[in-house]
Amino acid sequence: MQHLFLILFLICSPLWSHPLDLGLLQIELGNSPTLQLDLNRNLAAQLLSLNELTEDELKSGGNDLYQITLAKSKIELENQSCEINPLKVEAVGQSVRILTLLICPGPIEGQLKLFFPFLNIKELPNTFEILAVIHSANSEQIKTLKGGQDTLTINIAESRGFFEFIIMGLDHIGVTPSEWKSREGFHLPEGIDHILFVFALILVGGGLIELVKTATGFTVGHSITLALASFNLVRVNSKWVESIIALSIAYVALESIFRSKPKHRWAVAGIFGLIHGFGFATVLGDLNLQGSALIYSLVGFNIGIELGQVIIILLSLPLLLYIDKTPKLKFIFIKSVSIIIASISLYWFYQRAFE
Repeated sequence: MQHLFLILFLICSPLWSHPLDLGLLQIELGNSPTLQLDLNRNLAAQLLSLNELTEDELKSGGNDLYQITLAKSKIELENQSCEINPLKVEAVGQSVRILTLLICPGPIEGQLKLFFPFLNIKELPNTFEILAVIHSANSEQIKTLKGGQDTLTINIAESRGFFEFIIMGLDHIGVTPSEWKSREGFHLPEGIDHILFVFALILVGGGLIELVKTATGFTVGHSITLALASFNLVRVNSKWVESIIALSIAYVALESIFRSKPKHRWAVAGIFGLIHGFGFATVLGDLNLQGSALIYSLVGFNIGIELGQVIIILLSLPLLLYIDKTPKLKFIFIKSVSIIIASISLYWFYQRAFE
């Protein structure tokens, strides 16, 4: 058990927060077609080999950022190629926006093909994804692109995208295969803290009714704050949200250590679900989505989170049902695993709050 603790601690300790490894690519196909890319400010600084991206550095390095991100991109419509001309690079909240003008010689219709080699550069994190939103006069499509997917082909007349946000929710909570394996091999998902929280909540068991109540409490809690934050009705400091998420995991684990039958787990799940909802919302909030795209993202992303939560519970049930047959084994397992989870999450709290 000591070796297990050491291995888990060393593996999990680097995951101090949820890196915002997500960019927003928007293509407007109206009267004045544009292509714009929004990146997290920290990632933009990393691409320019800077520790921090100030306003002056953004002005001086704007063209370099364009060259790295969009300069090699191509957009084709049917049998014509659109010219991409840079307009400006500016800060928008915690993001950096690279805006370009598209000059297309013919009508904007039919099939659109986007070549986006930026996704293949080695400086990007393994888990980096692009949310591509294509607006036209009669439709809006939403797609996700991951590393290695440098080509996107769509029919402008179609309208899709809701499913992409469901997948994004599943990715964020860490239950999709791509979150466990990238081009460089196997790794722990960014959503490992949410996985540990859900597992810690259901670890003590308590029967099917109690399990459903606990899951429902967490769902209601994070759904409320996810909606509030996504519509900018409530704003919180992401650093402290991530820190409190780590503390919430530690609290649930410590409760399992010192109480044989923790009471009102559903209420605890609901209260801490409110905090986790703010953590989920950082992904959508950083995209600066508006209108129907925001509704798509909120509903689809939340469904993805719920499906991910169900997957975690279903995968955990066989183990929990097995140890439930032997009281002594159940006692040892719950206490040992809870100690490991509590130790890891307290270390995460220290990293997130003080480093």
